[in-house]
Amino acid sequence: MLDLTGREIRSSATKEKEGIPVKFGDKIMIRSDNMQIPSSSTCIQIDCHAALGLLREGDEIKFGENAEVFGECEQCDENQI
Repeated sequence: MLDLTGREIRSSATKEKEGIPVKFGDKIMIRSDNMQIPSSSTCIQIDCHAALGLLREGDEIKFGENAEVFGECEQCDENQI
């Protein structure tokens, strides 16, 4: 478990004003190589490259203000999840 205190991991802006629509079963890539690329329903850009190297297959990932949206890390390496 990666418990963040203080600064949290942020994602890049989205083109959709309502955020990224996600439904059960969706597969989304997480990368940290370019925060200038808008996050979308297929790829979320985050601002913490070190986090990618800490996750392992099967780890739970939570998003949102109250961690309401969650998923499971299916494949990962130091460049993308």
